[in-house]
Amino acid sequence: MSTKHTPGPWTVERGDWSEEGNVRFEIEGIKVFKAADARLISAAPDLLESLRTTATFLQSATLIMDKGSRQMALETVAEARAAIAKATGEEA
Repeated sequence: MSTKHTPGPWTVERGDWSEEGNVRFEIEGIKVFKAADARLISAAPDLLESLRTTATFLQSATLIMDKGSRQMALETVAEARAAIAKATGEEA
């Protein structure tokens, strides 16, 4: 699996002021206006890797689950894989 995005870790730094007087934050040279957006973007590589690991673990754990739990876990794994595909531009 090849990484198509800029690999992390990414850091958030408080940047300059916009013409409208809003503080801009900078993530690896990309200007973002909201601190919450900057933090989320900065955390994205870690979130993606964690979701991949969690989905793989949960898929393996279904082998020892009862039928009801297994079905719920498999649905959760499918949702996780769909989110990973959306983030990476791949098909689920």
